Amino acid sequence: MDVGRKSVSEKKKKSGAGRRLGTALRVAAYFSLGLMLALCLALLGGYWFAGDILERIVFPTLVSGAGVKKFSAKVNHADYDGLDISALSMGDGVSIKHLNVSLEHGSLKSLLVDGLRVSMRWKDGKLVIPGVYGEGPKRPVTAPFFLAKGFSVRILDSSLSLAALGGNKSPGSMIPFHFEAMGTGNSVEFKFKMRPMRLAMDGAAFSMDGAHLVGEMSRTDSGFGARCSAQLSNGAFHTGKLRFSGLKLDVPARLALDNDQRLALATLPNDADCPQGTIEVGKVSWGKRFLLATKMTTRQAPSGSLDFNGVIRTRAPWLTPGVHAEIASIGKGLLAGDILLNLDASFYTKDETVDLGDIAAALKGLKFNGSGKLHLESERRAGTLKYNLAIMAKATEIADSKTGANVSGVVLDMKAGGADLAGFSGYPKGKLRFGTIKIQNTRIDSGEVDFQIEPGAVLFVERAKFAFCGGYVESDAFRASQNSLKQFDVTLYCSKLRLADVLNALGIGKASGIGAVSGRIPLKIHNRRITVENGFLDSAPGEGGNIKLTDFAGPMAVVASQAQLELVSEALKDFNYDWLRISLKSDNSADTMLVKLMMSGAPADKLPFEFDAGGGGFRKTSDPDKTAHFQKMTLEITFIMPGKLLKTH
Repeated sequence: MDVGRKSVSEKKKKSGAGRRLGTALRVAAYFSLGLMLALCLALLGGYWFAGDILERIVFPTLVSGAGVKKFSAKVNHADYDGLDISALSMGDGVSIKHLNVSLEHGSLKSLLVDGLRVSMRWKDGKLVIPGVYGEGPKRPVTAPFFLAKGFSVRILDSSLSLAALGGNKSPGSMIPFHFEAMGTGNSVEFKFKMRPMRLAMDGAAFSMDGAHLVGEMSRTDSGFGARCSAQLSNGAFHTGKLRFSGLKLDVPARLALDNDQRLALATLPNDADCPQGTIEVGKVSWGKRFLLATKMTTRQAPSGSLDFNGVIRTRAPWLTPGVHAEIASIGKGLLAGDILLNLDASFYTKDETVDLGDIAAALKGLKFNGSGKLHLESERRAGTLKYNLAIMAKATEIADSKTGANVSGVVLDMKAGGADLAGFSGYPKGKLRFGTIKIQNTRIDSGEVDFQIEPGAVLFVERAKFAFCGGYVESDAFRASQNSLKQFDVTLYCSKLRLADVLNALGIGKASGIGAVSGRIPLKIHNRRITVENGFLDSAPGEGGNIKLTDFAGPMAVVASQAQLELVSEALKDFNYDWLRISLKSDNSADTMLVKLMMSGAPADKLPFEFDAGGGGFRKTSDPDKTAHFQKMTLEITFIMPGKLLKTH
């Protein structure tokens, strides 16, 4: 019985608690409903405390949820027709002198922003607004209204300022702008204007007299379409010694949303009106030196791409390459910077021989006749750049009027591709071919050079091979850069070079005969001077030959008397050798190169010498009956050649 009474008592207590809880919930609900009703009445009636509610509760809640660290505003007026605010500021970087919002049946009729100031600075490699979005938005902020059919938006007397970038001591940069948008039915007309401005960064600056973006947006079958025209007047940019000036553009375009609702260049009917635009670069210079200028026309193709056509004018009156380019939007669309670029440029000298000194003073005296082509395919998608680059240049002839050197049949074929154009992640690879090189009495034929261009403007030569003196010369792999050009080493490997041609190329004298040599010639390049380090060329084992060498151009050094020197000279006029070696070594102290000729064999005929019993040697004779027949001789002669033959300029 006690248990039953206890159960009834507990039920009564729970029932009383339930009634009290229900009453409290009803009171809270009525209070909340009354508060909401009072707020609505206050807003509709324009009561004095409506501004306080917006200032103290509504706005701070919205902006704090968006990551704004501090906020202040003075609400002058708020009712069902709109809102008027002055002295609005967010964080340490955004302020508005006057903000007015006008509503029509709950939809935005007009928005006026006067005196907007936005200050930005670099932080951790990104542009940030101090105190605004410092930690990123905590939740997305959406507009709590619809647009009226005839709405307008105006942002007047506004500016964006950037603090000095990269440690620059300048006061920073100010970008003034003005924006207007007006809705009429299903379309919106907009105007964005920037007044004269200058943007300064560490080591670089950009300025312009003004820029405009005007156009119209409207509804289409796909949901959205736009006509716009971007204009810029008298722009200038410089970084270091590189300067661009006289930048002008007037580019009309049509935009639309693609199938994924992303902004892109619109496809057009074949009979669509495609107005023509222009892009002009008045001058590109390096220091005080003019490099190039260009003017191009633009037109949007039915496929949606923007086509560019024009001519580049350079220092050289003959070098005016034609340029054609196409830009199309891909991937995540234009707002994400996803574009596809195809670029073609070409030039030719019209079968005329021109002076390359028109391009650079260091090339003065080099004569050129040829053509060149460049093709670039570049794709930027999701922040990643991929590209394919091809360069083809041909020269019928390149001649140096100072030295008489001549190169013919030159073909340069270079290709590159990868994910980082600036860093050369896909190293540009190329092949250089030439038909003939003539330098004084030296001739080089059918040459090929396989190379790559590595980061830091480093040239990596994988292989160089050319025909020389009836055989072939090939180099090992080596690297050369702007700094290493002052000093680097390369070894040439020679195969089956005609002996007589080698001696003639060395300038020792007049040579002819039968035989070939092979070997290795290490070269050292130091301060634009080529020296030889212990090079050698040998005849093949077991293969002899014949050498006829006369009219020596330089002095000979032999450890012998004058009579023996005459004997050697006479023997070299027609000598059958069993083996032969040529040793090469530069003597930097005397600015000469030593060419040592060693051989073993016998003269082809008797020599006009007789044995001198008193002197213990041979002496020259004019008596044909006293000539000597040599069955075996070993000769070692050193020719002292001027080192200037191995200087480069």
